[in-house]
Amino acid sequence: MVSQAITDKDAKVRLAVVQNNNPINAAWDNVFEQALRDSSYEIVENALEKLCLNHPEKDSVYLAATKDLKGMGMSVRIKWLEIASVRHPEHLKELVSYTGHQFEFRTRINSMNAIQRLNYLNNDVALNLYSALLSSNSRLAGPAGKVIDYFAKQNNNKLQLQQAYRSKKWAAWQAPVIEKAIN
Repeated sequence: MVSQAITDKDAKVRLAVVQNNNPINAAWDNVFEQALRDSSYEIVENALEKLCLNHPEKDSVYLAATKDLKGMGMSVRIKWLEIASVRHPEHLKELVSYTGHQFEFRTRINSMNAIQRLNYLNNDVALNLYSALLSSNSRLAGPAGKVIDYFAKQNNNKLQLQQAYRSKKWAAWQAPVIEKAIN
């Protein structure tokens, strides 16, 4: 039955299989490994995350199988970088770059959320978060504010946010927005 559902023409059916099950034993591995080749980026992203979480000893295999995928809003690539950076911190640089103003708001939100899950903050992340917070796009500014709030609740990260804020001259309208977010 599951083997039929994972090959169903409807992506929602295939997604339900991946979201509602876990590859906790070898019987499910084939289903999730097949999902890594799915045409739906959301299915690939979910399968990759669950496979690497449940089988960390095989994460290099799963990462190799998905290394060239991007996804909508770079969702698969960002998930890939999030997983890979745990063992290979050099991937954080690319992940941080996706928080920057040169990317559209979905990519920025996806990367900000990954950065938060990794609890990683440096000056570049902080400045990119401020840029997003100051955006006229509320769909970007709102999530940026939540990520800033998350980091501001941690003493070390709050200091990093404050240091990044002081490293740049802000317009008169920008300073109070950022100060409110970090205090």
